[in-house]
Amino acid sequence: MASTNRVSGFDVTRQVVDEVAGWVQRLSKSLVPAKAIPYGDDFRWVFADESALVLAVAKAVRIASALEASVVLLDKGFILEAACLMRIVSDYSAEILAVCEGELRKQHTKAQREFISQFFARKPIEPNPQPPEKQRFVGRDDLLKAHVRLGDAAGVDGGSFRDMKRTLDFGYDGYVHGSYSSAMELYDGRANEFMLCGDVDPEQQRIYFTAFAGKVHEAAVACGFIALIERDAELHAAIGNALCRLNESNDQSLD
Repeated sequence: MASTNRVSGFDVTRQVVDEVAGWVQRLSKSLVPAKAIPYGDDFRWVFADESALVLAVAKAVRIASALEASVVLLDKGFILEAACLMRIVSDYSAEILAVCEGELRKQHTKAQREFISQFFARKPIEPNPQPPEKQRFVGRDDLLKAHVRLGDAAGVDGGSFRDMKRTLDFGYDGYVHGSYSSAMELYDGRANEFMLCGDVDPEQQRIYFTAFAGKVHEAAVACGFIALIERDAELHAAIGNALCRLNESNDQSLD
C-alpha cells in the first residue's frame, strides 16, 4: 500500500513547481498555434519552425510535467521513480542551457547545430518501422562545453561546474538504469523484504524531496534562459524572484 503521508514542508519548492507550468505556457505563446500534419492514417502536431527556441520550449514542456509528477511520487513514497524523473529534468535543463547559450552568443557551435538538427530529425515510430541506422548523437560532454563558457563568463570556474554536474549525473544514472545500490535502497532489514508500495521511511522521503528542490532550481534557471532569448524581461524577473525564494528557503538543505 502506497504511503498516504504527504511530505511536510517544502512549501516554497511546491509553489515554484506550480509556477513553472505557468512559465512554460507563457514561453510557448510565441509558437502557438501548432499545426496538424498528416502522419500515416492520423496526424501529429508540429510548430512552424524548427529552431533552438522550439527545442527549448519542448524540453521545458517535459520538465514542467515531470516536476508535477515527481511531487506526486514523492508524496506517495515512490522515491526511486521520482529520482528517475529528477535525472530527466536535469538532462533537459542542461540541454536548454546549451542551446540558449548559442542563441545568446548569436553563434552556435557545431555540436549545438547538430543537437538541434538531430532533435527535429527524430520522428515518431513509423507504421512499418525499419531498424534505425547507426548514428552518432551529440553527447553530454559536447553540450556541457556551453556550461563551461557560461561559468567562465560569469567569473566562476566553469570546469569545476562541469565536473560537479558529471558527478551528480553519474549518481542519478544509477536510478534510471536500475543499479544494484538503488534497488537495495528499498530493502527493509527489519522485515527482510522490499518496500515496493511506497511504504518507505518518512526521513527517506524528506531526503529525496530535498534533492528534488535542487532539480526545481535547475529547471527554473533553464526557464530563465528561455525568457532571456525570448526577451521577456517581466517573466525573467519573475523567475529570478522564484530562484531567490528557493535559495532563501531551507528546502535544498538537509540541516
